Amino acid sequence: MSRPDTGPEWTLRRARATEAQILTELAHAAKRHWGYPETWMQLWRAELTFTKGYLRNHEVFVGETCGQVVGVVTLAGAPERIMIDHFWVHPGWIGHGLGRALFDHACTAAARLGSRTLRVIADPHAEAFYQHMGLARTGVLPSLIPGRELPVLEMDLSPVGKLACANRPNPDD
Repeated sequence: MSRPDTGPEWTLRRARATEAQILTELAHAAKRHWGYPETWMQLWRAELTFTKGYLRNHEVFVGETCGQVVGVVTLAGAPERIMIDHFWVHPGWIGHGLGRALFDHACTAAARLGSRTLRVIADPHAEAFYQHMGLARTGVLPSLIPGRELPVLEMDLSPVGKLACANRPNPDD
């Protein structure tokens, strides 16, 4: 069963190039939610920055409520093996279903682009979310922070994989 592009309190839509600063602020707020030290936040500054060019050249979708952007997901890479490049939900919206809606929207967009595999290099705090969404850990990569590793997760988007995605449990049911 596919989910609608609207929730009880939000709408999903394509990002606008004029929203680069808003999305950068959202990414920083979401990353800070996990209590990372400011020195680490500074190391990640470039990674957390959206530009107009990035927004024009990637598949970028936002969750919006009352005129405020409260979530974003982006897709990047080759269509056959597309990657979630950014996935940020405002801390006040974590646990309300917006992340699931954005993820489902990204899966649909990736499949529409012809992707057979969805990949993400996740923040360790987000790994459980991605596993709940149906991705499986396939490896780890080193972080910019010495001694820290980032989980790599993947999901099959072929018709069988999409069926598994659509049939995963809904915590709201």
